[in-house]
Amino acid sequence: LGLFETSDIGYFDQQEGQRDPSLEDMTRVAIEILSRNPNGFFLLVEGGRIDHAHHATQGMRALVETLEFDKAIKRADDMTQDEDTLVLVTADHSHTMTISGYPERGSDILGIADTIPFPFGDGLPYSTLSYANGPGHKSNTAENTRYNISNDAFGTPTNTYIATAPLGSETHGGDDVLILSKGPFSHLLTGVQYQSYIPHVIGYAACIGDWRKYDGDGCTNADPNANAQERKNTNTPTTRMSRSTGSFNLTIATLSRTLSAAAGLAAPLVSQEEDSMHPFHRLSDQKAGGVKEVEGTNSINFSVSRSMLHWLSRYFSIDKEHWISNAQEMLNKKLQDPTQHVEAVAKNVVFFLGDGMSVGTVTGARILKGQQAGSTLGGEEAELHMDTFPSLATSKTFCSDAQTADSACSATAFLRGSKGNIGTIGVTPSVLYGGDCRMQHEDRKSTL
Repeated sequence: LGLFETSDIGYFDQQEGQRDPSLEDMTRVAIEILSRNPNGFFLLVEGGRIDHAHHATQGMRALVETLEFDKAIKRADDMTQDEDTLVLVTADHSHTMTISGYPERGSDILGIADTIPFPFGDGLPYSTLSYANGPGHKSNTAENTRYNISNDAFGTPTNTYIATAPLGSETHGGDDVLILSKGPFSHLLTGVQYQSYIPHVIGYAACIGDWRKYDGDGCTNADPNANAQERKNTNTPTTRMSRSTGSFNLTIATLSRTLSAAAGLAAPLVSQEEDSMHPFHRLSDQKAGGVKEVEGTNSINFSVSRSMLHWLSRYFSIDKEHWISNAQEMLNKKLQDPTQHVEAVAKNVVFFLGDGMSVGTVTGARILKGQQAGSTLGGEEAELHMDTFPSLATSKTFCSDAQTADSACSATAFLRGSKGNIGTIGVTPSVLYGGDCRMQHEDRKSTL
């Protein structure tokens, strides 16, 4: 276990040389350590500061953090073999940043897109990057004209990009996100999928979890009920892998830029900054008497008790059986696809999670990489290492009860193979954020 800060590690532009390890450094050290286990390993690497920069509408920082994330992906790819290592890159949700306008080829991705003259526009410039909401909102001038961004500090990490609606923290977006992968059974990760499908593929590829039975030809699905009971009776949720040579423990490690973990098992930490970025999670604490107030489109206020919300959640939200059955159905369908690829058991799994890494973030980072390298073609043609991965899919990101996801319900999907409600982690959709604690004890779920 390596801890380098009391809270989040600084953004890349804030790091102090040898004192602060980069995500690439931590990935390298983690793989060097975990590779000592001849039985294989599972490594989770998170680019958490991408998300934080977006919440602050600091577009440059978000793109630079994505480039640092991509360096870690390349390092892991260089240190492992496609024959026995599944490397997967995805995001838990998107953000509201967009790349817009009609800037000429090679225009600074961090700068001004264009100025639309009268009578087609207001004669003021707008930036290529912008947000739908957040602290980057700039009010109109006293003359009621749009804020002029001409003198903004473009090209500096702390510059906040224009946001349409004023919010203290920019929100997540509801867009689909990328799934890029290579290695054993990565061909199963194509098309448009639920996020909850991903751990089922990992389990199948590595013969772990519900797919831990190995019959000599491949992994088979064990009885989910038996597995659930077995996990329930186990004090520590140790992941096990089975092959023809027998059973053995699988080493698990996590790395995160939002935490200070370098290698080993780390418990999630929540900083005040992180909490301020997700104000929804505090709404229930602001309501007195356990009542949630809701304002309808007809402006008539009404209140619903927590017990009623619990009932409504059970009735209207997508339950865990839907997520799991969908994943199993899709996995079986792809397994019957005649165009198969690498089908060896994945000895190792490296899971890269770009927190808030939207498609637009990936595109912007790619252009920035080319422009930073001095491309004579504009930078748009540059290539990220993750772009080279052969298997491509997108995943829907919504929670069981919310159109736009937070990190919690997505984490539940990645770890459990079934999504939960917004603000909850490791529990079924029957549990509401801020609900009765007894619900949480009754509906906890182990990882796959």
